[in-house]
Amino acid sequence: MRNMKTYIRYLLISLPAICGLFSSCTDDMQSGISAEGKGKVTLTYSISGITPSRAEAGVNDDYWNENQINRLDLFIFPAGGGNVIHQESTPDVTDGQDGSVHTWVFAMNDLSPENIAEGDQIYLIANCPSVASVTTLQGLQEAYVQSLTCNAKQTSFLMDGKGTLTRSGNDATIQVELKRALAKIRLTVTNTYNNEASYEYQFVNYAPNSAVLEEGETAFLVSNNAILQSTTSSAEDEMIPVDGAQNIYDGKLILYSYANNWYEPHPMGENDDINDNMVQVGDDQDNLYTEAPIDPDKQTYILLKAPFNGKDWYYKVPVNYQLPEDNDAITPDESYKDLYRLQRNYIYDIAVTIDREGGSRIDPGTLVNLTYSIMPWDGEEITVDYTDNLSYTSAGWTPESILEIMEDGLTVHVNPDENAELKFTINTPSGATWRAQLIGEDVNYFEFVGENSGTAYSNGQPVEQTLQIRCTDPESEDTHSVTLRVFADIGGKTYELDLTDPNPSMTPGQTDEINRFTILQSR
Repeated sequence: MRNMKTYIRYLLISLPAICGLFSSCTDDMQSGISAEGKGKVTLTYSISGITPSRAEAGVNDDYWNENQINRLDLFIFPAGGGNVIHQESTPDVTDGQDGSVHTWVFAMNDLSPENIAEGDQIYLIANCPSVASVTTLQGLQEAYVQSLTCNAKQTSFLMDGKGTLTRSGNDATIQVELKRALAKIRLTVTNTYNNEASYEYQFVNYAPNSAVLEEGETAFLVSNNAILQSTTSSAEDEMIPVDGAQNIYDGKLILYSYANNWYEPHPMGENDDINDNMVQVGDDQDNLYTEAPIDPDKQTYILLKAPFNGKDWYYKVPVNYQLPEDNDAITPDESYKDLYRLQRNYIYDIAVTIDREGGSRIDPGTLVNLTYSIMPWDGEEITVDYTDNLSYTSAGWTPESILEIMEDGLTVHVNPDENAELKFTINTPSGATWRAQLIGEDVNYFEFVGENSGTAYSNGQPVEQTLQIRCTDPESEDTHSVTLRVFADIGGKTYELDLTDPNPSMTPGQTDEINRFTILQSR
């Protein structure tokens, strides 16, 4: 009995210490750091093509939700098999056009570095609630969306990206660049007969459905889920008037479509070429010397109805280039097949001039005066034309603030322990403003110190601007680099500055290829 009382007394004395230890362990777990000092997982993501450009032919049309993200789904498929890791978030990203890299930090009990192994396949999907039930990689690869309204402002855009994993100490970082699944078509029409003439259109063979993943697109396009639609019925001779249409931006007709492929190689055998000669098609070769290799039932195009010489005519406007039928002098490579496709995350700018009579709806005419500008939705070069009287001078990098400028004259080897300092002056015009941006996969390893935007003048005089950049992880033994871009905004237009040539002043009327500095951290 005495031994039992002694045991109970010992237990009561020890109980507070035991409770305190338990409480301490619980607090550590709730803070996101385990008792063993394990790190955290951070996901950084950006949207393809987000630049601070506001040039006339800018990549993104303001207020069209092309950068809106209201839902994210992260999938991690273990390389060795096992259960998928799936995390959801509703970030409400609406400020994509400022070029930001967005961050999603996970609590330890949601996702820890030890949950992710080298070789795991990582995917990030934006704005696609239907993938919430996906549990396998095959299921994600086969997932698709449907029912696009092609000629209306979208509430959001399906985006996808594949993640890359890096580790620093106990922490893990997943980096993803999201790309839109849609292609955007912008059409400008000029009528030499009547500049004020209105026109009507039909968007023919656009794709309302799409694979969620870009890597699942090839298989999807040959599946039964890949269908094509048109905005109006050809049988009823319907067309859509442009006057009052809601899908007009900056005078351009805006249309969207998911990916489509109307390339079709000619069958083996003999075909008439353009000169009525017989051409034998060899094994595994496309006959490029006859008509274009197109499946007309799949080709995406815009049918225009416009007046010319007092009568309404129809014109067929392909949304992409096509090789001329008389192409004997052309030696195309494999990439020529892209001329017969609509690709996801691409912009197709088309400008046509109605300068001749067309045809009927069944047999529309062909326009000769039309131009195409086709580019990935990943950004575009900003042409510096100095029409707004822009001039500026670069003083270059402060020598004491960097280690060296490499032999190419563009790579700046920075000191991880110092702020790298670049100075420049915008001489004219007085109303100019400027802003700087860092871009690249390693953007989270660098940051601006102080201001990265400002006004060119103060008290009626041009001011020398100082731009400072520092490394966020000075102790890193790895090599990191980003590209520095600096822009001037003048009268609603944006111009990129070339600051790589110190001292000489850039003056109105000059045009030069834009060179950019690469900021390098390397031990």
